Amino acid sequence: NNQSLPLPCAAGFFSIGGASSCTVCPNRTTSSVGSSQCSVCSQGMLCTAGGLPTPCPAGTFSSGGTGICTPCAVGSFAHVVGSSLCTDCLPGSYCPLPGSVDTISCPPGRFSSGLGSTICLSCAAGTFAPANATLCSPCSAGYECPSGSWRPLLCPAGRYSTGGAASC
Repeated sequence: NNQSLPLPCAAGFFSIGGASSCTVCPNRTTSSVGSSQCSVCSQGMLCTAGGLPTPCPAGTFSSGGTGICTPCAVGSFAHVVGSSLCTDCLPGSYCPLPGSVDTISCPPGRFSSGLGSTICLSCAAGTFAPANATLCSPCSAGYECPSGSWRPLLCPAGRYSTGGAASC
């Protein structure tokens, strides 16, 4: 008796009982070896036709069932592979481009106060901010803080200022 036994379908393919061939799973779905149907792709994974699920790269995400990786919007980031969502940039940082892998700290003299910032704003005259600031602080009496200052500057000899001064 020389009958051949049916072979199981490979991962990414399926076969309904009695079929003589395997059918590729469509995009956004997947299957395991020997499956009789395809299933929805898991969160954080990319599923292409006939392929094995692969984790979405950092800077992208895949919510449940979509099977595609979407770049994070400006103002958000995903620093790990296989993300199912993106995280809003934190105050004191910004995410200026889509697909950000991490936040960028606001440089000295600039700040961001809210979640999801896409830019850092310059400190107004009479205020200053160190790097990664969420707000600008007023300049103390005896100091000057021109617009965009990262630290107060001591008034020169013979000059003075009241608090919050842009110049002495």
